Amino acid sequence: MTDLDQNYKAAGFGRKLGFGQSPAVILIDVAKAYIEPDAPLYVGSEDALEAMSSLAAMTRKAGLPLIFTRVEYARDGTDGGLFYQKVGALSLFQQGEPLGGFDDRLRP
Repeated sequence: MTDLDQNYKAAGFGRKLGFGQSPAVILIDVAKAYIEPDAPLYVGSEDALEAMSSLAAMTRKAGLPLIFTRVEYARDGTDGGLFYQKVGALSLFQQGEPLGGFDDRLRP
C-alpha cells in the first residue's frame, strides 16, 4: 500500500455505501457505433451488447430505473470541442446519424 493509499484510508475514503434507498442502473454510451461490426468504433465483440442486454433485462425485472446515455453532437460539431476535432469518427455522433442512435436490440 502506498503512502497515498494509506492517507486516503486514514481519512476515511473507501467506505462502502451499499445500494441506498433508490438504486438505478445507468448504461453509458449505448450507441450502434460501438456494437455494429462495420462501424469505425466497433469494440470488436458482441460481449458488451450481450452484457448490457442481460443487465437491462434484470433491471427491468427488478422494477428499478434504467437509464441510457449516449453522445450527440450538433450537425456542425461546434459543441464537440478539441476532442471532436481530433477524432474524425466522432462525427458518427452528430444529430441524426444512424450509428449514433440506440441499437434496436437494446433500446430505452
